[in-house]
Amino acid sequence: MESRLDPRGLVVAFLLPALALTAGLSRGAEDDSLETMRRLVADGAYAQGETLARRYIEQEEQAGRGETTNVAEATLVLVEALWRGGKERAPGTREAAERCVELCRRVYGEEHPKYATSLTALAIVLRRNDDVEGAKALTYRVLALREKIFGPRSIEVAQTLSNLAAPEGMSGNFSAARAALERASSICEELGARDEFFSNVLYNLGFLNEQLGDYATS
Repeated sequence: MESRLDPRGLVVAFLLPALALTAGLSRGAEDDSLETMRRLVADGAYAQGETLARRYIEQEEQAGRGETTNVAEATLVLVEALWRGGKERAPGTREAAERCVELCRRVYGEEHPKYATSLTALAIVLRRNDDVEGAKALTYRVLALREKIFGPRSIEVAQTLSNLAAPEGMSGNFSAARAALERASSICEELGARDEFFSNVLYNLGFLNEQLGDYATS
């Protein structure tokens, strides 16, 4: 049955946005530049957000403050601005995402939510550059990390499961993709989530079931 599935349609469905990477960043004593670049990306002004993030990072590095939480957060915003702005294949985007992972590892440690966020961003860039296996491996790392940090029935885990369905489907593992979406849906229902993310999960799950010929559950 799975062989009849058209993976091109599956990918289109699964690329619906599952989470905003800059949501929930710490506020504390950060300056206005960080808040402005986040707002620009959230509003879809990706080029402006990218420019501001690059300028901020450069200024901080020149001032000898290249490895701080503020620079790490600005780098997260930069990578999101790049892939959301359609520059995932542009020269330097993958390198920026890899630098972001390393910076977050040094600044936050390997068991911090923002380190998981940096891995998620790199996985998105890899997936959009057709490195499906690399994206899948990273997303499984994020899943294990977020299960440890937030618990196995958290919304963060549901978001990661939704992200995992894309590379699983792209590599032809449709049963694994469906299992990930079913678990994500179950978590959302348990938590009472009725937002756009939950709607996307249900849409993708229905699309997958329909393509697999499981019309009873689509």
